[in-house]
Order: sequence, then structure tokens, then C-alpha cells
Amino acid sequence: MQPSAPNLDDPALYLNRDLSWLEFNRRVLEEAQDATVPMLERLKFLAIFSSNLDEFFMVRVCGIQQKVQAGIPTGSGADQTSPALQLDLIRQTVRDLVASEYRCLTAEVLPALLERGIVIRTAAELTEDERKHTRELFRREIFPILTPLATDPAHPFPHLLNKSLNVAVSLRRPGDVDTLYAVVQVPGVMQRFVPLPAVTAPVVATKTEAAVPEDKAKSKPAATATSASGDSAVVPVPATTSPLSPTVHSFVPLEDVIRMHLSDLFPGMELGRAASFRLTRDSEYELDDEVDDLLEEIEAHVRARRRGQPVRLEIEAGAPQDIEQFLTEGLRLNPADVYQIPGPLDLSGLFQICGVPGYPELRDTPFVPFPVQAFAASPAPWPAIRARDILMYHPYESFSPVVEFIEAAANDERVLAIKQTLYRTSSDSPIVRALQRAADRGKQVTAVIELKARMDEERNIIWAKELEKAGVHVVFGFVGLKTHCKVALVVRRDEDNTIRRYVHLATGNYNPQTARVYTDIGLFTGNSEFADDVSALFNYLTGYAELPQWRKLLVAPSRLQTVMIEKIEREATNQRAGKPARLLVKVNGILEPAVVKALYRASQAGVKIDICCRGICSLRPGVPGVSDTIRVTSVVDRFLEHTRIFYFENAGNPEVYVGSADWMDRNLSRRVEVVFPIEQPELKQRVIDILKVALADNMKARELQPDGTYRRVKPGEGVPPLRSQQRFMEMAAEAGNRAAVQPAAEAPVVAKQRVAKRGQRDKGQGRRGT
Repeated sequence: MQPSAPNLDDPALYLNRDLSWLEFNRRVLEEAQDATVPMLERLKFLAIFSSNLDEFFMVRVCGIQQKVQAGIPTGSGADQTSPALQLDLIRQTVRDLVASEYRCLTAEVLPALLERGIVIRTAAELTEDERKHTRELFRREIFPILTPLATDPAHPFPHLLNKSLNVAVSLRRPGDVDTLYAVVQVPGVMQRFVPLPAVTAPVVATKTEAAVPEDKAKSKPAATATSASGDSAVVPVPATTSPLSPTVHSFVPLEDVIRMHLSDLFPGMELGRAASFRLTRDSEYELDDEVDDLLEEIEAHVRARRRGQPVRLEIEAGAPQDIEQFLTEGLRLNPADVYQIPGPLDLSGLFQICGVPGYPELRDTPFVPFPVQAFAASPAPWPAIRARDILMYHPYESFSPVVEFIEAAANDERVLAIKQTLYRTSSDSPIVRALQRAADRGKQVTAVIELKARMDEERNIIWAKELEKAGVHVVFGFVGLKTHCKVALVVRRDEDNTIRRYVHLATGNYNPQTARVYTDIGLFTGNSEFADDVSALFNYLTGYAELPQWRKLLVAPSRLQTVMIEKIEREATNQRAGKPARLLVKVNGILEPAVVKALYRASQAGVKIDICCRGICSLRPGVPGVSDTIRVTSVVDRFLEHTRIFYFENAGNPEVYVGSADWMDRNLSRRVEVVFPIEQPELKQRVIDILKVALADNMKARELQPDGTYRRVKPGEGVPPLRSQQRFMEMAAEAGNRAAVQPAAEAPVVAKQRVAKRGQRDKGQGRRGT
């Protein structure tokens, strides 16, 4: 009797979305724990880990808490994990991860930085001169900003802002036995760490009690952070003297400075004990389908976000029990949502320390993107794009041609119209400024701005208003869909009096800052079929146009999911027919059950499937009879992996697609996304090479196991080490050396100036965003 085929709807075949995301953040933390990573980069990964966790609680955890409170028994994902179990697993996993984070910080990173002259001190470690400095600074700059908030029948518990850092203090009136409580909010307008005067002489190195051997801990007791005088968390205990660099950059947490001077805020009161704490609130929102004014609605939700429902309380380890109870009751939080933190709160503030000047030996080797040769030799983008499609791989190749494409369109008298989608862009965007100039010069300019881009709503609202003032036709897309595609269209009357359309399509945002640290692919083309599709797309986004019959583009939510599944199933059919069949995929997330089932069916047919998925992955690889032929890896490294690439063997006639969409339900059903084919043979081969290098990484890749955990990939016997991002930098250098910049003969000065301008724009690196 033949065994029955596995039921692909079985919840056991799917990993939980949120637990999978926590595994991704664990991989971020592993980079901070990696001894081969330069020390300031390790510090940066700790900051990224903390920032990621904040957003996770703000966006995901509150919804699960609400389901538990409502008594919903079954999860909504394909794994069907109950909300109650999911919340318990999240709490347990987060506590374990945070404990590992602080062990890494206190036992490895901070001691190593101390040896090189970068130190974060506590109040108890300050010298008399440093105490005098902080005293003067407090009186001059900090005290005027602070507002102590009492809590009593006349003063209800204050409504503290989201992600705010605070100090809670117990106190009494002289002669009164009743304990009072107050809160002081640490001002977010000031630097998280207060710089101390630089010193040049060696100082005594320190280490935290966490790093002291257990048998010696009793003889060197550490002070706890329960006094109101500023001895927060665990005070490091003096160890041995270590040689330091000539200049020592020292910092003290801002909350410690405030705690040192609490008596100034509560004159005449008897101060008790104090504790630092931090609050995270729900920041997710839902829009009514019948919204009258989308801009006003989003503005209202952004304002409300600052005062959403509390979801997490972080409080320093060793905080007085009465203060913790006061906060838990005042915030109406479940005690299970209180997290004891064994060190400084809010490690996202470590980005400030990462920005200390100098210390090149503690950082990644600087990398400047290489020029895109097709543009470097051309005085303007138009002839270069007319000559051939141009593919760019950022950040290894410069993002400047994208900026210059829009700037040239704004300045060119022959350009008639510019249309562009904007999802996330930089705070001082040269692209937005160029669109404003184009409108000022009378061109037809349309900007489709996504107001619902999570955590970037305020910036996008500001840009939308400024663009409208300049005369740009601003469209906000659809209430129920996010416009996530990355598309730009320029209409130009060329020198031969022919109107042509120039198109840019990409996997990443029109953001010059993140383009330095995100890996993305962009394509310039003058292909008329691409241009027809892009024109139809903008008509769909801005008007009442019916969806067209797309010639080249795969567009969500209209047909992208259907076509992707058809192509996966075609590979399975080819495999069963004995024809060449293979799937190679690089995405940021896989969650859509219909796609996962299609991949399972293809694997059951014997199709070999290799996937590089940076983040969430609900697919379980290596399950006998279901996913034996599927391998999933994830690369976390210096740059944030962001490209989406899809390779289908197609019986020996490979198809390659690139685009803005992951295989997530949100991308395929609730967003406007664009995936496009790479058709020119040399460009197609280049994308295949990129895909194969990413999948072959054996230094920064981790492989997903059937149980949902990840195991670091190591070079096999006889296999050379391959770090994909390092290899991509080498490939960009090799291409640059092969095709040295040759300014166009008809305009050598102009071309040289363009190359010089790009070099200035590309110089330097922004922070890693993970």
C-alpha cells in the first residue's frame, strides 16, 4: 500500500512568522558577537539589534497581546500557533536574546573599546573634575529642559511617550512616612551619552561584575542602581590598568547625569531610590476604507502613535520592587511584559558612540562605490540609455546615476514630463529637490508618494506638502494598498524631434543614503514595451484606468502571485518530464502559504531549489517527502541584503526576474509591486552570477534547519572560503579596472566633471540599516 501524500496544509510544515523574525535578529546579534568583525562595527550591530527589537514590539507584539486578551484560540498564520503560546515563546526568546546582547556588550565589546580609548562610564566612576563638568552641564543645558512629574490623586500617572527613556524616583516629604513617586523623562532632544572632557593620560580600566569570576565576585561587590544619586545598573568594578590611545573619548549616560542631580529637581524632599526605565508603545494602525482625506488620516495616526497602548516596559536590573510595581500598575501592563535589563537601556543610542571620529582600525575598510561605466563616459544619461539597457548593482556601483537621471530631467529643456514613485527617501533628498525644480520650470511632474511607509510617514507627509507647493502633482496611491514599487519615467523630445520614454526600475528605494548600505539592483531602459507598461502603471496609480494586459512587468496585486506560482509549477512539470528544472531565489522574506505550497510541490517533483532569504521564512526545508530538495540560507553582513531575484531554469531557456516584491502575503496581496524581466543576455548572465555568488557564501551565511534554527555555513573540504559581499566588492573593482573611465570624445570636460561629482557624492558610508 502506497503511503499517503503529505498534507501540505499541515500547520507543522510552516514556521511561525514572528519567531522566524526573532531568529533573523539573532543573526544580527551574532555579527556583534563575531570576533572577526571590527569592534566599532560590532557595537553598531548591537545598536541595530536593539533598534530592530523596538520596531518588532511596536508593530507586531501588541497585536498578539490583543488577540490573547480577546481569547482568540488559533493563530492567523499557516502555522496556526495560538496567540497565547506565541506570546510566551516571544517573551522567552527575547529575554534570552537580550541577556546575550548585554553579555556581549559588557564582557567583550566595552572592555575592548576601553583598551583603545573609548569608554562609557557610570556616575560612580567619574573623577572630581568630570563630576564638576557634568554639574555645570546639568545646570546650564539639561535642567532647563526637564519636567519632574509627580503622581498622586491630583497628578495622575503621566502619559509617557513611545520609546521614551525615564527615571522613576521614590521620595518623601520631611517628617512624612508616606512614600511618593515621581517620573523624570530623559529628554530625547539631547545626545544619549554625554561626552566628557578628553584626557590623554591612561586611566584605570574597568570591567563589569558580569565579567568577574564567580569565586571573586563576593570580594568585589558591585553597587546596584537603586540609589537616587546616580549609581545606575551594575557599577563596573576597577580591574587592572590597560594602556590607552593618546586621546580617550569618555561618555556617561544622560540618565546617570540626571540621577546625580535629582535633588535639584525635588528641592526640600527626602530622596529615596531611583531606577531608569523605558516604555514601548503600540505603533501599528489600520485605516478605514472610507477615508475622506488620506493625508489627514495618516497625520492623525502618526500623532496617536506616540501615545499608543503600552506593550513593553524595560527597567534596569536590580530596580526596587516598589518602583517596578508602581510603573507596572500605572502603565497597566502585565508583569510578564516587564524586561529586566542588565546594563544601560536603549542600546540604539550606541550609534552615537559609533560616530566617534578616528579609529579606522576599529571599522570596516572604507568602500566607495565604483562608477557605472556606461554613464561615466557619457555627457548625459539619454544617449547612454538609448544605446543599451544598463544594470547597476548597489552599493558596489554608484547610486549617483539615479540621482543624476532625475536631476538631468529637471534641468533639460527637452524633457516634458517626469513620473516617479517615492516610498522611502532621505531627509534632504536631492531627488525630491530635483522634482521641485522640474515643476518650477513648467514640466509635468507626478510623484506617487506612499504615506503609509511604516516609520517614515512623517517624512513623507513633509515631502508631499513641499512638492505640492512647488506645483508637483502629488498622488497618495490607494487606501487599502501600499505603493511599494520603485519606478521612474522621463518623457523627452530628443534631438531628432522624436518623443521617447526613459525608464528606471529597481529593487530598492530612491534614497541616496540607504543606497550606500543596502544591496539593490536597478535597471535603466528605453525599451518601448517596458515604457508602455510603466506608463500604464502610472495611469493606474493616478487615475481610474483599468488594469492593462502587461507586456513585460509582473504587477501586484493583479497577477504577480499567479505568475510566480505558474512558473514554479512549470519547473515541477519540466522535472517530471525529464527536462532541465531549477529554481534559484534571493528575497528578504517568504510567508505566502500559496507560494510555499508551490515550492513544496516542486520539491516533491524533485526540483532542486536554492533560496537566499535574509529575514522571515515560514518554509521548513529538508522535511522528508515535502522539501528534501530545498535549501535556504540567510546572509547578514556589512551591507543589508535587499535584492529580490528570481531564476527559473525553464527547460534550458532560463528566465530571470528582479523586482520590489518578496514572497510575503503583504507584497503579493496588499501592495503595488513591480517585478520585471532581465532580458539582454549579458545583463541576464550578470544577475545569474550575482545570485550564484550569494548562494555560495560560506562565511556570512547561515542555513535554515527544519526546526527553524539556523546553522552557520562553513567551507567544506577543498572548498575555498567565499564571503559574498567581499566578492562583490572585488568584482566591482575588477570591472572598474577593465573599463577605466573614458570621457566621451565630444565632451571630455563635461564627462570628467560628472565623474568627479559622483566621486564626491559616493564618498563615505552611511550607517548599516538592518
